[in-house]
Amino acid sequence: MLLFCFYLRTRPYLFKGDHKFPTNKENLPVVILYAEMGTRTFSAFHKVLSEKAQNEEILYVLRHYIQVCACFFQGCFWL
Repeated sequence: MLLFCFYLRTRPYLFKGDHKFPTNKENLPVVILYAEMGTRTFSAFHKVLSEKAQNEEILYVLRHYIQVCACFFQGCFWL
């Protein structure tokens, strides 16, 4: 449903540092994946989205991050 309504939405701002998967078309629905690399869920989403990008169905943008753990004497807290 969302892919059919993308023409009605404004295009998201893409940053210079975004990892944009190459495509010959620019007027495609933009899909931005925010994910921690190396996780199982990242692999699953990345596989599906990269295939759709190769088929020129979407413009796939990856914004990855690494979850940081701040360890103190009493335990570990995720930031």
